[in-house]
Order: sequence, then structure tokens, then C-alpha cells
Amino acid sequence: YVIKKQEQDTFKKLLNLLQLWNDFTKKHEIKLERFALGNQSGFSHCFIENRNRGNSSLIENLVPKKKSEKCVIKVIRTEEYDWNALEKFHHVILKSDTQGLDSVILAGLPEKIWQKVRRAVIEIWAIPEVRISDLKKISEHLSERTLLKLYLVAEISSLE
Repeated sequence: YVIKKQEQDTFKKLLNLLQLWNDFTKKHEIKLERFALGNQSGFSHCFIENRNRGNSSLIENLVPKKKSEKCVIKVIRTEEYDWNALEKFHHVILKSDTQGLDSVILAGLPEKIWQKVRRAVIEIWAIPEVRISDLKKISEHLSERTLLKLYLVAEISSLE
């Protein structure tokens, strides 16, 4: 796995910023990991917009082609990820905006995590990769106790 110089610098700056919050980090466990969640484990291309590095996706056509670069990133199947770190929390606030993979990732969350979700903001894109079966599975986990804001991005303009 190769991390480009710019990404290394950004990652180092983030770690330095977290070190400045020393009191906070002593009270709370912070764990940074470089991987993507998905529907299968392995390695995949990640497409990253140059001007907005937060706009990155494993789905190539969701990032402007002429203004992006790609790298290789480790992918962990959602069901295979070790969710034990969240077990100590009574409540979870879920924020999901993964540029096209939200339905796949959220459908794979274990029941023990869904039971802790009290608030959720989820962005799901209306793209061919979104499966109705995943949406149904997600909706089964949402209840009256969950305040939900669901954003369906119905139209994707030309990203060229």
C-alpha cells in the first residue's frame, strides 16, 4: 500500500492536532485507521477529488474524473470489522456519508450496534449500486427512538 506524500503530510497534521488535545485524548480513546468499509474485504481503488479530498469514493463515477486521482486502499467487509470498541457505549450517533456506499455499509452493521443508535444522519445516493434489499434491512433497524435525517440524492449531474 502506497501513501502519497500529500496524504502522509495531511495524516501527520491530523495526528499532531490530536496530540494538542492531550487532555481530551487522555479521557477518550481515539483510534485512527486507514481503511474503507465495503461489501467485500481486500483492496480497491479509491477515487479522490483533488480540490475536496473529502469527496472520495470507491465508485469511480461519483468523483469528477478530470479533477481527481486514485489510490489503493484496504477494504474491510462491514460484517467482518471488529465492532467491539463500540460495545462500551450506551448510545451511538450515526453519521453516514460515504459517497455511494452507505446502504452497503449500513446494511452490514451488526444488530448490537443498531440497538445503540439513537440519532442518525444518513446520505444515500440514488445510483444503480444501491440495492433495495439493503435499504429494507436498514429501515428495519430504525425505530421511533431513532431521530433520522435521511438524505436521498436523487439526481447526479454530470461530474465531467
